[in-house]
Amino acid sequence: MSYIPSPKEIEEVQNFINKLKNKIARFYQENGIHVRIQDVGSTAKGTFVRGDFDVDIYVLTDQPDRAYELAKILFPQGSRKHGELLIWHFVENHFDVDLVFAQPGHVKEDTLKHPEFFKKALTPEMKREVVKAKAFFKTNGLYGAEIGGITGVALEELTRRFGNFEKVCRYLAECKEKPFLQDPVLKQPRDLLASITPKRWRQIQKACRNYLATRTFAYRPFSEEDFRCRYKNYIILEFTRRKDKAIDFHTAQSVANHSARLLRNLEPEASFESDVYVTDKKVLIALKAHPSKLSETKKVCVHKKFKEAVENFRRVHPQAFEEDDYVCAVVPRKFVDPLTAYVEEVKRRMRERGYKEIWAKFLRG
Repeated sequence: MSYIPSPKEIEEVQNFINKLKNKIARFYQENGIHVRIQDVGSTAKGTFVRGDFDVDIYVLTDQPDRAYELAKILFPQGSRKHGELLIWHFVENHFDVDLVFAQPGHVKEDTLKHPEFFKKALTPEMKREVVKAKAFFKTNGLYGAEIGGITGVALEELTRRFGNFEKVCRYLAECKEKPFLQDPVLKQPRDLLASITPKRWRQIQKACRNYLATRTFAYRPFSEEDFRCRYKNYIILEFTRRKDKAIDFHTAQSVANHSARLLRNLEPEASFESDVYVTDKKVLIALKAHPSKLSETKKVCVHKKFKEAVENFRRVHPQAFEEDDYVCAVVPRKFVDPLTAYVEEVKRRMRERGYKEIWAKFLRG
């Protein structure tokens, strides 16, 4: 199976992480900074997909800002990774590495507890099932909190509970609504499925139903071409990246959703659909609207029982007429082409947030 890492790859990853942790620890010791180094994520738990992973290492110290600045000396080939956390990103020996700097107690404790918990809780067979699940959702473009999809830790916990990928998929496919999945290392409530957006949840359920019908899939990381194929009858807007993947995704998604709500309030007969995909350099926003055209005018009415409202209505619309229990008027619409209105509103809002448009591909289904 192409998604299962070979024993050689597993050994290479572990050797690299051990050498890297020792290198970091020695460097900060020489610079008089006490640190605790901990690797987290899929490489720490042995649940990574073959050739498709990042190395995540936490540097816990009482001097995170100074430690971060010194990391620029130790790894000069790196760059700041924008987001909520203080992260220095670099590539070393072909491995992508994120160094996360934080004070002890100021970082989510679950992140640090997950590696040890799941290393003990998952059997070797279950870890292979987790890798299979990750490969499946990566293939379908549904993996990762940064794109509103399912996370690795959620799949690890689901596999711990249900035993294998098929049972996990069946559980997800048969849920009437997105369930609450408690983080097993925390006592307080924390939903491991919280990252999944409504659109992704529907796509996850559909993908699982398709898998259960065939029991097969060909692993291939989801690409920009796949996104374009999925939304071949949509308009695809492209913008340059600005921050990290999660921020760019959620910004674009928020812009598309807010634009749709605004336009629906103006013209309730129109409906709007969107999705977002983020590559290394671009933010793609797929947009669609119904119907293709609205009439030039529409009838608006107010009930006669609202006397003050009727008076105001007649002042604004001197051509108003009575119709049964209502006072009505025929007025021009705010827009007659919902798709064009949607595209322009999204473009305007993205520009306001500092995103530069690359180009727009117009396709009408």
